[in-house]
Amino acid sequence: MNYLHQKTKWKPLHTSILGLRNSKSASSTSCLAWKKTISCNLRVTRLSDSPQYEALSYCWGRPNPQRNITVNGKALSIGPSLYHALKDLRRKDTPRALWADAICINQKDDAEKSFQVALMATIYRSAARTVIWLGTSNLLTSRAMLVLQAVRECSMFPRLRDHWSSWRDCQRRVRRVGGSYLRIGEEIKKERDDPLRKNWIWERVYDQLALWYFYKRPWFYRMWIIQEVALSKDLIIQSGNEMMDFDCLVYVWYRHAISGIIPYRAQSPMQERWTRDSKREDHEDDLLAVFSRHESTGVTDLRDKVYGILGIVKHRPEVIDIDYSKDLANTFIDFTKRALQTRPRNLDVLSKSQGDGPCSIPDLPSWCLSWKFDENNETHSQTFVDSVGGFQRPSVPTRIPDNWNPEIEFSDSEPKVLGIIGQHLDAITTAGPVMRLGSWDGPRTTFASYLEWRRICGVDIDSVYRHTGEEPCQVLYFMLQNMSPGGDQGKWKQVVPHHIVLDRFIMKMIDMLPFWRRASVELGLLLLTVWFVFAFATGIGNDSGSDEGYWILRSSVYAWGRAVFRTSRGYVGMGVPHTKAGNQIFLIRGASVPFILRPSGDRWKLVGEAYVHDVMDRQLWDQAEDKRIWVE
Repeated sequence: MNYLHQKTKWKPLHTSILGLRNSKSASSTSCLAWKKTISCNLRVTRLSDSPQYEALSYCWGRPNPQRNITVNGKALSIGPSLYHALKDLRRKDTPRALWADAICINQKDDAEKSFQVALMATIYRSAARTVIWLGTSNLLTSRAMLVLQAVRECSMFPRLRDHWSSWRDCQRRVRRVGGSYLRIGEEIKKERDDPLRKNWIWERVYDQLALWYFYKRPWFYRMWIIQEVALSKDLIIQSGNEMMDFDCLVYVWYRHAISGIIPYRAQSPMQERWTRDSKREDHEDDLLAVFSRHESTGVTDLRDKVYGILGIVKHRPEVIDIDYSKDLANTFIDFTKRALQTRPRNLDVLSKSQGDGPCSIPDLPSWCLSWKFDENNETHSQTFVDSVGGFQRPSVPTRIPDNWNPEIEFSDSEPKVLGIIGQHLDAITTAGPVMRLGSWDGPRTTFASYLEWRRICGVDIDSVYRHTGEEPCQVLYFMLQNMSPGGDQGKWKQVVPHHIVLDRFIMKMIDMLPFWRRASVELGLLLLTVWFVFAFATGIGNDSGSDEGYWILRSSVYAWGRAVFRTSRGYVGMGVPHTKAGNQIFLIRGASVPFILRPSGDRWKLVGEAYVHDVMDRQLWDQAEDKRIWVE
């Protein structure tokens, strides 16, 4: 690719535009040869001249097998995904101007790459339209696109009553899907759906399979598409020759996200588009808020976790420079420092730090943000809100004094050391097991962890939790409730006594049957299952959310990725997965929650945030005990 960008001295707002030739302008006079060969030209243009072009949003995919195209009369090898995209996007009658990053940016030149990536927000904002290419088309993709359009239009029936033509068009679409008419290109392939027309149930199964396949396309899980979707003027989706308006996906997501139609991790692009359209023009998301919404998206280069969303952030002073000559650790250090400096009144940034865990990125300080998302060890932060699909986790407030502003300090000689103000609370003496997300024997593992957490909280030993006078069982349930999204404290106080009664009944049954003691987990799980089935069948429970047997397992699900601990002074709480005995709990000035630190010589390593029962709601801060803590 180097010959395409030889010695180009890039000026502000200059970029390359790819021109796809049509069959008339192709060098070959044979239509068959034109179909087999992709010929195009690459030219440098100024964005300030308002060139007419379309931006391409796609997934790079696997690099092999490489396919050849002709650019400016010379052969160029590209990946199969881009090759099929260009092949499907060509027009027979007119040329087409596109911007595709893999060709328009010299990927082997870090200087040019840094310059052009910094322009990507302007490139997508200036494009006449952005074409989202999902991949080649098949029966499932075509079916899914028809179903999505029908779902959208069915949801809009009340608005269409006064528009006869629109109403009739909607009816035709619904009949086409319900009657199993599948449009492929320009023909209606009815014969392929004959078996489905005989049974309505199989039609719905087919629809669900098509939607599942559609949302499994890799495009939905890329980091870069977030800013591409958010900044574009107009968006269309194309798969093969099938096209659909992207607003259709946004509407279906907004109306039906909670129904399970759309996988959780595939919702980011629709959410970001809706967020952009619904917010006021003067609203500005800071860098950390945008990253928190999309940390589960994927990238090939982890540095793009930082660079991939910079175009969305309007508050320019906090945005870091794009520089691909920096290594991964320095990129994240630079970003974390900017995030800390632009949030002067709190240190909640540290709640998203990588901590001193086993999956740490080499040479990265424990206080630094890493954005190395691991679904199997996902931790739901208490101080951050996950707004995908309206699913929210509450922030746990701490009563804090007026002089709570943090005083952060960076050492000039040691840039990887962070200085903060805090005071020691207590030492962790016992740490329990961690409930892993997606365990193969989920209910059994969940209940086994629940039994161990009971032991750590002293449910069967202590009569009261000495810091509040509550029963230990109440303390355990309250912690689980604080982990659950949108917990209703009023409802919680009403149902807690029922949970305690059921808990005691199950433990007594286990104690009364010595033969079952070695299989206490299996017995307890069996009793919970029997109770849940009985309560559901007879209607004893007020609803499935408050039924006691179901609630114990459900509430534990919200604590996935957490570990319960106990301290030397009798505090109990929850911490991040790698919490261990010997770790220390600190109250940090400027932080909404306590933090767990591990000693490292005369310094400390950050383990992660913590929930400590009775510390979250009481003012324990004593300014006289403030001290400077150096974290590496």
